[in-house]
Amino acid sequence: MVCAQPLRISARRRYPSRHSWPRSERPRQRTPGDTAKVAEATYLQRLLAILAGVFGGLATLLAGLGLYGLIAWTLAQRTAEIGIRMALGATRGNITTLIAREVATLALFGVVQGIVVALAAGALIGSQLFGVSAHDPFVFGSAALVLLAVAALASLLPALRAARIEPADALRCE
Repeated sequence: MVCAQPLRISARRRYPSRHSWPRSERPRQRTPGDTAKVAEATYLQRLLAILAGVFGGLATLLAGLGLYGLIAWTLAQRTAEIGIRMALGATRGNITTLIAREVATLALFGVVQGIVVALAAGALIGSQLFGVSAHDPFVFGSAALVLLAVAALASLLPALRAARIEPADALRCE
């Protein structure tokens, strides 16, 4: 004898009105207390995420300011060289390109080193990450792009200042 499967009827068909549902099958309604419990349970994680973001932004700002200071100091030391280049016919665009190329080379070298160290450290902190893997290419790529953009912005003002050097004044300073 073959028994037929009983038809599964959804709760809506069995009980067309919400008020006619048995107590055991009624969907639980959210209350303001539930929202407060969720907020309380996730408070520490949200606080740590916000603090990590703030400190990461401050670290990026400090790195940019430090890089700006280093590039400005280096170019101040190279005033005579830049003056000689301009006296021999280099244009302002050539000087700006020269400086930008040097900064980009240093920034790329630093980003590559950072990625290598982050890949090695990823195994150590992988258990503490939530929602991303320790070797997420999007995270590595976006971090590299942000650092390269910070390096480009940090080098912009010193490069433009170096391009405005008058060759005669630069040679007189030596």
